[in-house]
Amino acid sequence: MSKNLRSEVLRIASELPKGNETRRQLLSSVAKDADSNDILYFIVPQRTLLGLHSHLEKEGDDQSADLLLEVMSKLSKALSLSSGEEAALWRLKQVAEYGKRWDIGLLRNNIFKAADSLGIRLPSAMFASDNGERLDP
Repeated sequence: MSKNLRSEVLRIASELPKGNETRRQLLSSVAKDADSNDILYFIVPQRTLLGLHSHLEKEGDDQSADLLLEVMSKLSKALSLSSGEEAALWRLKQVAEYGKRWDIGLLRNNIFKAADSLGIRLPSAMFASDNGERLDP
């Protein structure tokens, strides 16, 4: 689901009355079809936010529930990255979380791939190479 479509689904869902089955289905479809590379949901788990939305509705705070959907939509639009930037961010997160447990070749490979995703000129020809060969003569 594209960001624009997701935003529109969230807008439509926010206009439906709480407890409405269509509203629940729309919110569920957004949660199930979340783009794993979407920067907002990379930082803040979408399922958690939608769960809080349901909690707010159950507690009768429709204004906060609707405002939460609007905040989610606006931030999702504002925090968009190119596909290369998203790929680099994902790899950098993996390097930060698991890099100390990886062998040096896997760590190097992921750092090189992150740089390559951003269009950064690589210092050697092979991603997992540790021989230090340069691309330029």
